[in-house]
Amino acid sequence: MTPMTPKRKAFPMSRRPFAPLAALTVALLASACDDNANGPGEEPFDLLYTNTLPGAVGPFRTVTERVRADGSAAPIMMEATSGAKDVTLSPDGRFVVFTRYTDDEHPYDLYRYDLRERIVQRLVWADGAVFRAPRYSPDGTRILYTSTQADGLGDIWVMNADGTNRRNLTPPALPAVTVDDDGAWSPDGQRIAFSSNRGGPLAIWVMRADGTQAQAVTPGNAVASFLAPAWSPDGTTIAAEQRGSDGLAIALVPAAGGAVNTLPGTEFRRSPSWSPDGKRIAYVLEEQANRQGDSDIAVMTREGARVARLARPGRAEAPIWVRR
Repeated sequence: MTPMTPKRKAFPMSRRPFAPLAALTVALLASACDDNANGPGEEPFDLLYTNTLPGAVGPFRTVTERVRADGSAAPIMMEATSGAKDVTLSPDGRFVVFTRYTDDEHPYDLYRYDLRERIVQRLVWADGAVFRAPRYSPDGTRILYTSTQADGLGDIWVMNADGTNRRNLTPPALPAVTVDDDGAWSPDGQRIAFSSNRGGPLAIWVMRADGTQAQAVTPGNAVASFLAPAWSPDGTTIAAEQRGSDGLAIALVPAAGGAVNTLPGTEFRRSPSWSPDGKRIAYVLEEQANRQGDSDIAVMTREGARVARLARPGRAEAPIWVRR
């Protein structure tokens, strides 16, 4: 499962392998300068997410969009036909890390785009695996990601922010059955939440940042499975996607384990993401429970009341919060 370590190559922007990311650069840097321009009571946060537009074909059909989290303006397309997925932003706002289809041998590699120098670098070659869900550590020095093999099995890996010193945090004791996925840093960087079937059906587990002392914090049973964990900003609560016979929902559970609180609502909700102030949760709103139709990004209170739907045709995925 150890990936090969080929020579890495940084492409200057003059070769323009990712020229559409220039739009993302301008938008992110402009928003940083405009942070103090919000009026009284105005929502200070935006959401970044990826969207597969209807009718688009090929591996580069996914675009990245940015939208105001209160839904007061239409989404703005940040990239055109770049194929970026699972976009995440470094804590200092300088780097964008994402997965992108390269070719059949490297289905989804990990890339980093330097917004200041306008240089893109492939950080990790997939070599037959599929990489997804990159997440910066709170101090910006490390990146978590999931490596899924052709047989569907996956592990949580960590590396330095420049792509060096890669290490598998969840080497499977039972390779035939173990799936570890969706790693998420705690706000203090000391723990990692992730989804795993190591105890049976998918449940949320929490381990130390070095991969030791893993413990389940949600029940894993035939009634419901849990995945896509997201820490609250104060580190006390984990929001997770709950899948059961009645569809998709968002559930909250104490980070130390305890009773699961399934948030009320009849919508099909998944992929939660906490706002930096801890007051709201963004999520993917599915048209159908089987995830076959369109999906939007929506925002709700931490009690489960939807406050905004950021509708745009297509299949929206993986919302993350950024300060305007």
